[in-house]
Amino acid sequence: MTPGGGRGTLSGQPGRVPGRPDTGFGPGQARNQTQWSQNWARQHGWNHNGNWGHNNHWNWNNTNFVFGLFFYPGFGVGFNYGYWGFDCWPYCSYSPFFYYGLPYVYSPRVDVVEVPTYSYTQVPAYDYNNGYYMSPGQYTGLDAALNDIKSAWLNGRADLMLAHIDAGTQIQIYLNGSYAYSIPGTDYSNMARDAIARVRTVSMDFTNIEQRSDGAYTATGTQQFYDVNGNLKTVDISFTLAQNSSGQWIIVAAGSSTSA
Repeated sequence: MTPGGGRGTLSGQPGRVPGRPDTGFGPGQARNQTQWSQNWARQHGWNHNGNWGHNNHWNWNNTNFVFGLFFYPGFGVGFNYGYWGFDCWPYCSYSPFFYYGLPYVYSPRVDVVEVPTYSYTQVPAYDYNNGYYMSPGQYTGLDAALNDIKSAWLNGRADLMLAHIDAGTQIQIYLNGSYAYSIPGTDYSNMARDAIARVRTVSMDFTNIEQRSDGAYTATGTQQFYDVNGNLKTVDISFTLAQNSSGQWIIVAAGSSTSA
């Protein structure tokens, strides 16, 4: 059963644009070099082997995978995600956690699809974290889901956020207010685990909630944190959640931006 009636949907993922390259773009940069690199790679038959394949991306080989973790130069502690990039080699896109010190992701992991131009409506009947509901039951669990996301970052509890990521959902990523690409829930889960483990969040607040035109709900706010390199930063954040057929609130889009 497809959820609806103000609860959003997980089933209506937009289709691929014919001929559009499957790569993202990021803060302040057009999709140029990344597009060309991935197009060239596909036209020339890149595969899952060799220096630029999935198993040896970033000129790595399987020796960087030890006891279930991936190790990168300059980091003594392993990562859960095996497709990070810390220099923008060919075949890279800006990552969902660019501002957090985890800047790039291997481009073939992302997928640019056609997304609707959403409109947003303020939700006066819903007051986040104050327990006031004009329509009892309509927002059941939304407060708890947002608090889980917040607690995950503040307390280093990635599991709380992962509970709201569905492995089979393509999550829309927004950077600086624009759609960049979509990424599998499995990838986003491992990225989030790495980011939460390495970033020290000072504060995180949701200040506004709006209903998106497809029925999902978008919470926006700010997050202040020390990034992977120890720099204090403040970014604007957004998380869009929809209920699945079991009534669980699932992240379907995430975004970050900064004016700095």
